[in-house]
Amino acid sequence: MAELRVSPEAANDLREIWKYIAGQLDAPASAQKLVSHILQSMRRLADFPKSGPTLSSVLDVETD
Repeated sequence: MAELRVSPEAANDLREIWKYIAGQLDAPASAQKLVSHILQSMRRLADFPKSGPTLSSVLDVETD
């Protein structure tokens, strides 16, 4: 199993996503479900890095 390292910026983004959905939208269960889904997807990509689309197929950036 590959190590998943989350940058401080990404961790902060996840906290902010949770806070917005839980607080502003008054949906803490939905916030938890979404953040859990994001983390699960990140773990899957760490374990299987070629399982997702390339970044260049999603954004206008060059990748190897």
